[in-house]
Amino acid sequence: MANTSVSQRTHVFSGESLRARRRARGWTLSQTAAKAGMDASHLSKVERGLAGLSVDTLTRLAGVLELTELQAHLAPYAREAA
Repeated sequence: MANTSVSQRTHVFSGESLRARRRARGWTLSQTAAKAGMDASHLSKVERGLAGLSVDTLTRLAGVLELTELQAHLAPYAREAA
């Protein structure tokens, strides 16, 4: 996948799938956003497909939600560790 962009490699991790993962853990938007170092209102928009995330924020969120496959795909693009 050398020529595949980040968006192409992560498209299956939609806002809906992030919401499902968060809810499966029993976490509120506020709890999840705090753990990922982001604003709850922004996370809400991401889950509804109204906003995107930087690679670094998505990497942190993937770490919080234990989305290891997504973390592995993002690792070459992230500036900081999750």
